Amino acid sequence: MAFIAPLIAVGASGAGAAGLITATTAAITAGAATAIGSFVSSSQAASEAKSQQKAYNKELLRTTIDKYQQLDKEEGKIIYDAHTKSIGAQKEFLITRARAEAQAAASGSAGQSVNLALDSLSGDLGNSISDITYEQEARLDQVNQAASDISSNYTSSYNNKKISSPSIFASLGKGVEAYSSTRSFVKQARADLTAAELAKEN
Repeated sequence: MAFIAPLIAVGASGAGAAGLITATTAAITAGAATAIGSFVSSSQAASEAKSQQKAYNKELLRTTIDKYQQLDKEEGKIIYDAHTKSIGAQKEFLITRARAEAQAAASGSAGQSVNLALDSLSGDLGNSISDITYEQEARLDQVNQAASDISSNYTSSYNNKKISSPSIFASLGKGVEAYSSTRSFVKQARADLTAAELAKEN
């Protein structure tokens, strides 16, 4: 152990109990300072990691909302386009039918031929409305799929990893462990010094 090295040096040099105690105190103080320093450093690292995680998730949420807002605009445009096309098709149908009826009246035509012509116009209108509706549904399906992809991406990208803060008790526990080991060494060293002093007196 690194903190025992200075104690051995003191005991070997015969500096006595006073020197041994001074060295022991210095070693324990250094060990405690190291434990506290480690706790502070770990706390700062955990705090920084939490701040980065919060900033990342906040930016992820912002971009996700932006994407949803773009889809809302796209969905509105699709519905508006379909409505405009539908109104245009119906308007064109009414104009064409009125023109056909006017021409038939002007020429004195009537009967089956006129009815067939009007039926044909009605069929064309139905086909146009069907095409417009189909196109709208297809584009809305794409929007719905895009919304689903955005949701899946947000869920998979969201950082919910638990970042644990260091425990001061765990850090201090290392200091206590160091102190206990040092205390045992000091006790033995004192016994050795006492024996050496008694030997000198005899």
